[in-house]
Amino acid sequence: MIQGLQLINPEFAILTGAGLFSGGINALAGGGSFVSFPALLLCRIPPIAANATNAFATWPGLFSAFWGYRQRLLPHWRTLVMLSLLSLAGGTAGGLLVLCTPPRVFSHLVPYLLLFGTLLFVYSCVKHRGATDAEITEEEALVTLPQQAIDRRSIAQLLVSLYGGYFAGGAGILQIATLSMFGVEDLQFILGLKNFFGVLMSGASLVTLMLGGKILWHEAAILTVGTIAGGYLGGRIAQKINPKVLRIAVAVFCALVTTFFFVKHR
Repeated sequence: MIQGLQLINPEFAILTGAGLFSGGINALAGGGSFVSFPALLLCRIPPIAANATNAFATWPGLFSAFWGYRQRLLPHWRTLVMLSLLSLAGGTAGGLLVLCTPPRVFSHLVPYLLLFGTLLFVYSCVKHRGATDAEITEEEALVTLPQQAIDRRSIAQLLVSLYGGYFAGGAGILQIATLSMFGVEDLQFILGLKNFFGVLMSGASLVTLMLGGKILWHEAAILTVGTIAGGYLGGRIAQKINPKVLRIAVAVFCALVTTFFFVKHR
C-alpha cells in the first residue's frame, strides 16, 4: 500500500500514466482495466484493494459512455426493468463475494481472471472485424430481451453481472457477447445496453466495496483523474488512430501481463 503518496514519486507517475492510457484505450478500443489494474498491483497495492480501486476509477467512464446513449435507451426503461434489477443484484453479489474472498485466494485467482478477460478481449477483436449495424428496429431488438427472472437469458445476465461485480476486466466484452446471444443485432444498441448495465452492476458492486473499506481513495483519485483525461484525449484522437492496430496492441499487452502473473504465482 502506498504511504505518503506525493506528486513527484514513482507511484504517482505510474498511476497517472496508467490512468491516461486506460482512459484512452477505453475510448478507442476497450480493455483499459488491463492497464490500470496491473499498475495498481505494481504499486504494491493488495489485489483485492487494487480490484476495488480500479473499479471505482473506471466507473465514471462507464457512466459518461452511458450518458451518450441515454436518449436512445431511456424511452425503453419499462422493457429493461428486469435486466436492470438482475444487473444490480449480480453486481451486489459480486461485490459481496469479493469481501468474502480471502486475500491469498484472490491473489491466486488474479492470473485466471486476467486470462479469462484476455480471451474475451481477443474474441471481441475477431468479432469486431465483421461487426456492422444490423437493419433492425429497436422495438424488434427489445422483444429478444428476457422479461422474466426465471429464464435462461435472465440467468445469463445475472452471471455476467456477478462476474462484473467481482472483477471489472472483460466484463463489458462478456456483456456484449451475452446481448448478442439474446438476439440483439444492432451494434450501437448493444453498446448502449452494455454501458447502461455496466453502470448498474459496477455501481452496485462499488457500494458494497466502499462499505467494506476496500477502496484506497488517494490512489483512486489519481487514477480517476487520469482515466477521465485519457478518455477525453482518446476521444479527440479516435479518428487518427487505427482502432484495429490498437486492439492488437492491447491484446498483446494483455497476454504479456497475464503471462507475468502466471509466472509470478507458480
